[in-house]
Amino acid sequence: MKTITISGTFTESVNNWVVIDLFSLNSQNNSYDVRKIFENDFVFTVNDLMPNSIYVLDVTGFTFGKFKINVTGDIPDVIEESFKKQSFLPDIQ
Repeated sequence: MKTITISGTFTESVNNWVVIDLFSLNSQNNSYDVRKIFENDFVFTVNDLMPNSIYVLDVTGFTFGKFKINVTGDIPDVIEESFKKQSFLPDIQ
């Protein structure tokens, strides 16, 4: 099984939120889906991802400050994105 760690930090302490959706694009019966909602800084680990599968990480949220997300683990490259004073809706693959 593959593992990733997703962490997010906000520079403001109020009026922040983020929804993290992780889902598999594979049409296998054992596709993995996770949804987490956070209003503050967070770190969580997903440790049962299927090898040789493609996953999509969808990040939706809002902040009056700055939000930064990092994804590390059993992936080719570390993923880092940041968003400032806005609503955001990127897709990270």
